[in-house]
Amino acid sequence: MPKSLLRRIMERYRWNAGDLGDPRAVYQLSLRVGVSYQAMCVSLIRHKWIDQQTLDRLMKTSPKTIKAHLLDGVVLEDPWADVWSLSEADHDGEIEAGPNDIFLLKLREHGGSGYLWNADDLVRLGFIVERHEGPLAVETVGSALTRCWKISADFPSEGYLNLEERRPWQADDVIGQFNLAYSLWGKEAGIPRFQRPLLRAA
Repeated sequence: MPKSLLRRIMERYRWNAGDLGDPRAVYQLSLRVGVSYQAMCVSLIRHKWIDQQTLDRLMKTSPKTIKAHLLDGVVLEDPWADVWSLSEADHDGEIEAGPNDIFLLKLREHGGSGYLWNADDLVRLGFIVERHEGPLAVETVGSALTRCWKISADFPSEGYLNLEERRPWQADDVIGQFNLAYSLWGKEAGIPRFQRPLLRAA
């Protein structure tokens, strides 16, 4: 895990040195890099971005505890599944996750002005969509609030997600977009996936 890669991801999500003491941030960082939470903790101290005391505190917090906190205490059916926190910072990005992973998508929504996120694309792509409301901003006329969806798939797939924030009665009046490329195949086993079509063709 080179420093340049970690630094690039941290800049994208606006995480700073202080955030590396937060198990939730370190867990999300590990998901973006594609390594275990424990491996990420060890990498951070090797790069001297955290001290031993911080490492000890991070290692005392298990991924299971972090995931339960993100899901407000709900226990995952698949204990190996991960919980991704997605936001505007993930716009135009890509993620590689597992088929049983849970996604908490939080986006600012200008509902007071009539602009709403159209989540139809989520359903069209086969995702299971639930509301998972967290703390929302106090809405005044014309102000934005944070809308949160709990999304799951429970089957391997890949594709491109495109959501639009617009007034339902004005399809061409778009003030926000969220685009994300995703692969929900999980960790590879055996022959790499990109080689399998070539072997079948042969």
